[in-house]
Amino acid sequence: MVRISQQDFAEEDGEENGLGSFKTLSAEEAQRLRLQQPQPSLWSIFFLQISVALALVAITWLLTVEISTVWSVAYGALSVILPSAVLMRGMASKNSYLNTVSVLVGFFVWELVKIGLTISMLSAAVWVVNDLSWPALLVGLILTMKVSWLAIALQQRKANQGTNED
Repeated sequence: MVRISQQDFAEEDGEENGLGSFKTLSAEEAQRLRLQQPQPSLWSIFFLQISVALALVAITWLLTVEISTVWSVAYGALSVILPSAVLMRGMASKNSYLNTVSVLVGFFVWELVKIGLTISMLSAAVWVVNDLSWPALLVGLILTMKVSWLAIALQQRKANQGTNED
């Protein structure tokens, strides 16, 4: 594994700017840093969320006889997956990449849409799911939402294995 120390990127003239010392990275140094700290794609997180949601529904189906509990878990997971799909679709728009400001504004707008859709779905859960089980809904919601941490850990593990082979 390639280890990058702070001394590798320390400022050459030793000046402090209050934020710590740093220097501008060369293209080669930046590439080395990117390889050491890869980020998972949004699509990999999204598909991992879907996989976990399906697994949660299957496990709930096997462990309980109440179909309302299964629907509650599924609806909780859907309350994460559907808004995430809307956010990713909105951010994939060609107009959202015109400049840095439009990317930032687009992200905030679509994130607000995602939050609003999630709150709306959770508010409507009482009418959508018969005999709603709030604990089951929250299990589906929280476990599906926290999959992003799993995706980051898997990506970091894959990156560490890739650098160990070098």
